[in-house]
Amino acid sequence: LFEDLLKGEPGVNLQCINSFGALLTSKQIKDQSSGKDVVTTIDLSLQKIAEECMSKQQAGSFVLLNPKTGAILSLVSLPNFDPIILSKKMSHETWQKFQDNKPFLNRVFNASYPPASIFKLVTVAAALEEKIVDEEAMFKCQGYTLFKGRKYYCNRHYGHGLVNLKEGLAYSCNIPCYQIALSMPIDTLANYAFEFGLGKKTDVLFPEQDGLVPNNAW
Repeated sequence: LFEDLLKGEPGVNLQCINSFGALLTSKQIKDQSSGKDVVTTIDLSLQKIAEECMSKQQAGSFVLLNPKTGAILSLVSLPNFDPIILSKKMSHETWQKFQDNKPFLNRVFNASYPPASIFKLVTVAAALEEKIVDEEAMFKCQGYTLFKGRKYYCNRHYGHGLVNLKEGLAYSCNIPCYQIALSMPIDTLANYAFEFGLGKKTDVLFPEQDGLVPNNAW
């Protein structure tokens, strides 16, 4: 991405050589110049922690942003690879085996994952803004909710009991969000998801995959 910035400009020497290959004169007609520096926003201490936390994961991604600036402080995509392998000869069989885990896929930018419990923030924000609930609303979590005759479980199958919105988020309780979502049109929830930046590209410098926010049109 930054090759043109990093490589600098080569110098040029004008040399005069006779028919025996002896150097007669040498004159530098253009000085070489160093490439420019590129400074990343990666925090090395946070990066090391992230890699240690992810070391036992078979495949997945981790990205930590500065919420005020959007700067990437830590980024891990697993499985990854040591670039040195590309400088050596490799058999076709080894290459195929290596490819099975898709280590060249940067899962932070080029894979799509459900947002999981992060989406609770979207749901609760939409409910408060649309005045479907207020900050004092209480919810009873018995471990699941019924929708169209099917049970949808909380992450705690025996339930959290009576919780308010803050406790619901703190405990990552699914039930308040299930109940809230049933009280608003899907397009309303989708619009708030778009406001949070889901479903569209972030315009980061790297090639990236945009996500999908389901709505009535979809």
